[in-house]
Amino acid sequence: MRCIVFGAGAVGGLIAAALAPHFETALVARGAQRDAISQHGLRIVGLDGTLSTHRLETSAESGQMAPADIVFVTAKSHAVAAAADAIARSRKPNGMVIFVQNGVPWWYLLQLAPESLPPSHQALVRHFPGCAAGIAYFGGTVTAPGTVQHTGSGKLLLGAALGPADPRLALICKQLDAGPIPVEIAPDLPLALWNKLAVNAALNGIAALTKAPIADILAAPHLRSLLLGIVAEIAQLGASLGHAVDFDLQRQAALIGSNQKSSTLQDMEAGRPIEYDALFAWPQAIAERTDVPMPMLQLVAAMVLQRAKYG
Repeated sequence: MRCIVFGAGAVGGLIAAALAPHFETALVARGAQRDAISQHGLRIVGLDGTLSTHRLETSAESGQMAPADIVFVTAKSHAVAAAADAIARSRKPNGMVIFVQNGVPWWYLLQLAPESLPPSHQALVRHFPGCAAGIAYFGGTVTAPGTVQHTGSGKLLLGAALGPADPRLALICKQLDAGPIPVEIAPDLPLALWNKLAVNAALNGIAALTKAPIADILAAPHLRSLLLGIVAEIAQLGASLGHAVDFDLQRQAALIGSNQKSSTLQDMEAGRPIEYDALFAWPQAIAERTDVPMPMLQLVAAMVLQRAKYG
């Protein structure tokens, strides 16, 4: 069975490395990341510090590759819409696409607040009326071109996003569960999404403003209080939709990596666009639709937007 991982950041790199021993695996990567992986292989620094190298077919364009049975889309949420046509071409006619993004993903917003889905995302709606999704609870960071460090020991949870569940999800879980990233079928994928979002949006927002790693945010009383306030707002929003959000700050921080910088902070420091819509704007759109107040998230999100604009 052939897999393509569309996006070679930390999450995509770790998933590609986990797939490679079990499936024919290719990677869509660009720039220095593509060049390094093509020349030296994908290098993974494990949780125990062990270095492994994975030789993968790598290209900047999925159209230059043979189509796949399974396509993991791990590109940043704001990049997925522009890549919709390329993602569709990368799968076989009966191929399965699994979207793994932070925050509120496009397929979930489509179900809850379709009027908030930007017109640019209509190609996703057209191409993928049925798709799967993953919620990544593990952490990683790209430490150099072609090198990814695994920083947190969390799981990858999979499930149906739009349409019925695909039996190939169970095959992926069976093959990968004994590997470095445990993979499971989520008994309730939307609940898993909200459990992660509650902590993820709060941590990303505060980290983007303070430039602090996760451990320092948790150790500072006032920042921790703000963090808990935002988490409570998002948990209330999830509860209004029927999801009993269950979060544990210390546990989730450990799964990501307590000394890890948040993904939003990493993007800002690298001069990349941030995942503002998925982490901040789209949760607020759902809150407006359900009349759930979120003053702390709104304030932090407004400051994050200005920080991203002015540096």
